[in-house]
Amino acid sequence: MKLETAIRLDAEPGNTNKVKVYQDHNYRYMVIDDCLQGYSFARNPSIPVSKYIRCLMYATSFVENGSALCIGLGPGLLHSELAKSGYDVLSVEKNKDVYDKAVKYFDFDEGFHVETYDAINFVPKAKFDMVFLDAFDGHTPATDLYNREFFNRVKSWLTPSGIFAMNIVSTIASDSGDEWIRVDKELSLSAFRNHDRKFYICQANTKANVLAFVGNPYLGYEDNNNQSEEVKSMLRNKLERDYYND
Repeated sequence: MKLETAIRLDAEPGNTNKVKVYQDHNYRYMVIDDCLQGYSFARNPSIPVSKYIRCLMYATSFVENGSALCIGLGPGLLHSELAKSGYDVLSVEKNKDVYDKAVKYFDFDEGFHVETYDAINFVPKAKFDMVFLDAFDGHTPATDLYNREFFNRVKSWLTPSGIFAMNIVSTIASDSGDEWIRVDKELSLSAFRNHDRKFYICQANTKANVLAFVGNPYLGYEDNNNQSEEVKSMLRNKLERDYYND
């Protein structure tokens, strides 16, 4: 991906907004504060290219016909994929311009339920079967959300068998390991501390993209001795089939 060869689609005189949309021959990109937030196919901009979206969707393997909360909208690709799969989805996004450009440039359905304010102030009206956290400040996860206090709130929003899935990424590869360790420590000190079953996925061919799932009894570290070999095998096979092999 080389944005220097892409054309800016939303360029207008006097437009100094931090949310920008680019397109090259194959892909369409959303960039915020000069950091890539997501990209899709140019000819079908509602279809995600990023493999991490597919990984987050992996959580749906354990929740059928449920509800989902997405914290952070970006181009709206995760929300769209969940909605197409039949889930009742709410997204919380603090930047109205992100929502407007998701609608205009990424075929995000205006009928989808999105609330535009800071997730720090979010008060749910019901429990969710899945909560997805995918919110960033520049290159790294938003520190005001990726911490034990916010994780405690997420825990209270989940149904008893719900899944909390998050994207832990640094676009600066050398920082990603430290960020993973920091977030894992925050999880261990949060209300999720008694959930010894956590499952991490690293994006193929890079150390810069990590996803974590916690709170569901079917998910666990692959080296967790309490995890049955049958479940371990199922997790590995599914990942190899749906994720690592395109």
